[in-house]
Amino acid sequence: MENIIARKCPDSQRKGFLFKHCGNDFIRFEQTIFATMERFNPTYDGGYWNFLNLSNGGFYMSLESDESFPITQASNYFDDVLSADALSIGIGLYVLNMLAWKTESKKYIDAYYSLRDFACEHKESAKILAFID
Repeated sequence: MENIIARKCPDSQRKGFLFKHCGNDFIRFEQTIFATMERFNPTYDGGYWNFLNLSNGGFYMSLESDESFPITQASNYFDDVLSADALSIGIGLYVLNMLAWKTESKKYIDAYYSLRDFACEHKESAKILAFID
């Protein structure tokens, strides 16, 4: 089995990226990502987000930052530090799961599992999976 590759969306394709993956829900998806980031990272005050396509058909948004962030998830006793990319993956999984349950949409279910497969290969996979548990 080959590793899943993340490829940054070219600037020329950013405008249609979320619509491609989320359809007419693209604004709700993006706003939910931002709100969820604020929920788990009280120091979050915006930033530039990269859009990434995964070689398995998945996608995610990743906050561009070299910082690591302390995160506490009281509902599952997670309390650790994550890189911006790992936190972005965790936030993406959290949002995709929420939208999959809310909409019962196959696109969100498939996107969740594609991103989860990618998360399992990430160097911070144990932390990501503990965060979303």
